[in-house]
Amino acid sequence: MKENLSPTQDEKVTSALAHAAVILPMWGIIITAVFWATQREKSKFIQDQTLQALSWQILQVSVLPFASFRDTALPIQLLVDGFEATWRKMNELTKAI
Repeated sequence: MKENLSPTQDEKVTSALAHAAVILPMWGIIITAVFWATQREKSKFIQDQTLQALSWQILQVSVLPFASFRDTALPIQLLVDGFEATWRKMNELTKAI
C-alpha cells in the first residue's frame, strides 16, 4: 500500500468522486463501496477518504431521514392541528350568529 504524504491527482479525483456520490443517496453508497473495495490496497489516502465518504452516506440514508422527520413533520402537524382547532372554533362562532 502506498504511504505517500501528498496524494496524487488521481487519488484526489477518486476521493472527490467518492465524496460527490453523496448526491445519489442509494447509488452513492454502492459507488463509494466499489471505489473502496477496488482502490483500498493501492493507497492509504483513498482508503481513508472512501471509508469516510461511505460512513457519511450510510449515516445519511439510515439516520438523517428520521431526524428530519422529527424536526419538520411534528411542528407541521402541530401547526395543522392548531389551524383545525381554529377552524372549528370559527365555524361554531358563525353558526351562533
